[in-house]
Amino acid sequence: MLFRSDVYEEDGDLVIEVEAPGIPAAKLAVSVGEGTLCIEAALPRRSAVRQWHRRERAGGAFRREIPLPAHVVPSLADAFLSDGLLRVRLPLARRREAERYPLELEREQGVERHG
Repeated sequence: MLFRSDVYEEDGDLVIEVEAPGIPAAKLAVSVGEGTLCIEAALPRRSAVRQWHRRERAGGAFRREIPLPAHVVPSLADAFLSDGLLRVRLPLARRREAERYPLELEREQGVERHG
């Protein structure tokens, strides 16, 4: 099963919408870490003893990692599952301006250089 997704920015948040049809919230695990959103699900496997005419719906364990295109604040994330659509909203992290710290150089002891 492929969790098809859309990733976009809206109102200062990164929003990821993922199709998860037929998967109850209790069977879905969502986590954020190291620049990725990870989605995992486990569905019961279908019986192999049936006489199948068409078999398109898969069972078993599924996992999808979606790279995040920006820095986010995972501790403020929200996730909702409604009508087979998982929607994850991650606040974008503010980039701090580079700060400069002056370093004081020390002279090497016992080394005399002549130019």
